[in-house]
Amino acid sequence: MTQYIRPSMRKHRGCYTEPKRLHPEDLARILRPTPARVRPVREWTPSIYYERLAQDMHPDVRAAYIARCEEWFVAHPPRPPRESRPPENVDIEAVAALIAKYGSHVPPAEFARAGYSEEAVKRVRAQRQWYKDHADELTAEIERRWPGSSKSKPKVVIKAVKKKMPI
Repeated sequence: MTQYIRPSMRKHRGCYTEPKRLHPEDLARILRPTPARVRPVREWTPSIYYERLAQDMHPDVRAAYIARCEEWFVAHPPRPPRESRPPENVDIEAVAALIAKYGSHVPPAEFARAGYSEEAVKRVRAQRQWYKDHADELTAEIERRWPGSSKSKPKVVIKAVKKKMPI
């Protein structure tokens, strides 16, 4: 049986190599006194599955862990969900009917009839005008990211071929 002999290094890596010279800016960056970064201490938060985690713990630790988690949840009640309410003076049923009729492109005049303020209607008009003005740029960006996506591709019609079965 032959023994594997590691091939020798091809580069000379001894004490006779000359160290690399650093640029003065790099040397100043390395040697400058930097204050130690103080990392923020995160507050301990229990898992919402603390009861399931406690089942796998030793009985001596389990009760203390459950008590600590319950104390934390009492001290930090969950935030109530934010109320999402429509703007005042807006008829919700009329807006639903407009969306059912026009889809996502409701005319701004119809929004005004439904009760939206003139400022909201102006914002809608300005946004739609911006998209009309920048349509070429947006299409060019889409084409740059996904080449061939804006070109219409003709459908290839596959004709059915009836094979003659031997009798």
